[in-house]
Amino acid sequence: MSAQSILITGATSGIGEALAYFYADQGWLVHAIGRNQDKLTEMQEQSSSISGYACDLSHASAIESLKAEYKDASFDVIVLNAGTCRYMDVSQFDSQYFTSQMRENLASMVYCIEALQHTLRTGSVLALMSSSARYLPFPKAQAYGASKAAIAYLAESLALEWHVKDIHVATISPGFVKTPLTDKNEFDMPFMISAEDAANRIYQGINKRKHDIAFPKRLIWTLHMLNALPKSLYFNMMKSKL
Repeated sequence: MSAQSILITGATSGIGEALAYFYADQGWLVHAIGRNQDKLTEMQEQSSSISGYACDLSHASAIESLKAEYKDASFDVIVLNAGTCRYMDVSQFDSQYFTSQMRENLASMVYCIEALQHTLRTGSVLALMSSSARYLPFPKAQAYGASKAAIAYLAESLALEWHVKDIHVATISPGFVKTPLTDKNEFDMPFMISAEDAANRIYQGINKRKHDIAFPKRLIWTLHMLNALPKSLYFNMMKSKL
């Protein structure tokens, strides 16, 4: 029996890198996509189960590049993880700043879905990386939160239609995970977990074919409880932190 295969975008750092190594350790063939060729080379040297492909997914040109690279491929799992997090100063709202983050987080996934849809077969799983930030509005997260909320809607809408083809679509909604992105944050990050822990939780969620792989539960439950509050009360709570 041949080994199962997974394609992971944003695989050269953070959750994507941890996920690539985790799946490789489980005996999967891992196709890692990222912009950092040196890092991809290092990952391939670390594990013979990992093959890398350097590609900038934030531009539409990636569609034809991916189609050509994976024209004959077939994957058991695809995890679209590539993205970024930058916070905004809305006192001087910058549309370019906003749309660049929407392009890197949301449009990059749309490009990948168009390019790689032919590689999904009956029983395959497509997982899109959203964020627990999608559950509630937060200060300075206008672009990041909007992109992650849109990703969750995209995943859930696709899940409805691709269910008839037995292609499972999942939304991944992590809380705070220690990565190079969160290392830049200067605010409290409750219930933070390691990237390796996040990779394990994602692996388990995909195996169980969950629709929403959200973790850690303590944070997710807290966000849901806050979301149940009257908006006026929640806004007053948040204003006190500005």
